[in-house]
This record gives sequence, C-alpha cells and structure tokens, in this order.
Amino acid sequence: MSGLADLRKGTVGHWVQGGTQTAPTVPEASPIQTTLPTSAYGQTIPVVWGKCRLPASYIWVPPIVTVTSTHTEWWDTITTTTSLMSCRLRFARPLVPNSTWTVRKLYSNGALIYGASQGYRAKGLKFRTYDGRSTQGRDPTMVSEEGESNVSAHRGYLDIVLTDFDIQGFGAPPVFEAEWIQDAASTHDYDTFQTYSGEIAFGQMIPVWDQGKLYGFDDADVYLYSIYATKQYFSFDLPGDAFTTYSCFRYSRVLDRLVYLASFGGVNNWKPVLIDGSTGTVIETSSASAIASGVIPEQGG
Repeated sequence: MSGLADLRKGTVGHWVQGGTQTAPTVPEASPIQTTLPTSAYGQTIPVVWGKCRLPASYIWVPPIVTVTSTHTEWWDTITTTTSLMSCRLRFARPLVPNSTWTVRKLYSNGALIYGASQGYRAKGLKFRTYDGRSTQGRDPTMVSEEGESNVSAHRGYLDIVLTDFDIQGFGAPPVFEAEWIQDAASTHDYDTFQTYSGEIAFGQMIPVWDQGKLYGFDDADVYLYSIYATKQYFSFDLPGDAFTTYSCFRYSRVLDRLVYLASFGGVNNWKPVLIDGSTGTVIETSSASAIASGVIPEQGG
C-alpha cells in the first residue's frame, strides 16, 4: 500500500517505482547573425515603371525574438527553436506618382516564398505591401512596436512589411527580392512556355514551386518543364506494361519521385508505380509486368 501512503503524504507528480522525472535539458539555440545584409543608408533607390524584379533594402527591424520550446512525444523530447523577425523593406520609387503596383513574387535568399499567379505562400508568411500612393497610412506592425507617432506612412515608395518571419533556418536576416508589376490586371499573370511536344491540360500539371520545375502528364507521356526558364526540358514515355489507364499522378518531395496509379481496366486492381521524374526510370512498382521482367518483387495487390 505504498502508493496509498504516498497519496496521503501529498507526494503527487512522480512514479513511486520509477523515481522522479528530471526536466529535459534544452539545448542552446543556434546564434542568429543580426547584421543586416543591406540597408538603404547611402544607397540609391531606383526609380521604376512597368515590371521589374528588385532586391530589398532594410528600412526598419525591431529586436529579433528567439524562442526555444520543448515537448515530449512518447519517449522523445522534441525541441523547436524559432527566430521571428519583423521588418520594413524598401524596393524602389515609382516613376509615376500614385500609380498602382502589385507584388507578383517574393523571394528569400533566392527561394520563392510567395507567388501570386500560382497562389503559393510559404507556411507562416505574413506581410503587407505598399505601392506609395498618397492615400496609404501607417503599417499596423510598426505602429504596435514603435507607437503611432514614431511611424511614417508608406508614401512615395514600394515597400513591404513582414511580420514574425522565421529566420532560424537562414541563420541571419535574409536577402529579399520581389517582382513588382505596374497597373496589374485583376486576372492571373500568364507566361508562355517553349515546348517540344505534347499539349498539357491545366488539371494535368504538378508544380514544384521551390525547385522551379513543373511536371505535366497524359495517358502516354510525362513532361518536365522549367518554371524559371519557361521552357520544356524533355518528355519520356510511360514505362511499357499491361496497363491501359493511369491516374492520380503525384510528386513526393521527400523521395523526389513521381508516383501514380495504373490499372488494366480502370475499374479495380489499381497498382502504384514510383518513377524517377528526371529519367523516367521505374523505381518501384507492384505491376505484374515488372515482376515478369524481373525489375522488382511483388509488393502485393
């Protein structure tokens, strides 16, 4: 009855037989280099019109907050560290006063974090854009940090204010770039790709935004395009097999592979097929044709 005795004594919160649990040791967060890569002091602010891609200059950055937290999942202690930075970025001055500008793409150290045409936004990304019109006021993030009387309105310049952007993975405030377009229409911004073969419908595309590549597919071939170069790299035939119907093309970011389902009649007995999206080589499959050719063993129905 030792457990009952412990309850009477008030020693609650530990295992009687296992001993008292010690608090997990939290490792030191990796240091963040707080030197800004560029600022507007002493630099020429470009005057722009039309469409342009520009690097940003840091105008304002409050203290960067680094937080390390831990939690226990089963028997493992999971440690998470974030370094949140808010900042005001300046890109250019519009040639035409009170003109309307729109951000199409935003990059951080060369990686796409926002794409308006594709509807892509990196996880946790929060920002506001200002195109310098005389009707624009102060930014709420800056006002909450500095007070309204200490913040200027965003007039006369193309600015972006980011809120709580995690820079832990970068190790330092990154270099930002943005694509701006003047008097942008409310519709999407379209690019024309140079192609060699095939006509891909909109519903048969798999974009991989951060790698700048685009897969297209139909019932016979797979096509690889470069988003950055707006051109087709190559195409390859689907591997020869007994299947007649293909469906559910997907891209695995972890494996860097394409996967799809194949069936002879398109009704049942679907088989998964894993292929190298750069060469068309079959990596893994459960199809009978692959078993017969000795590519891989049977994986089950």
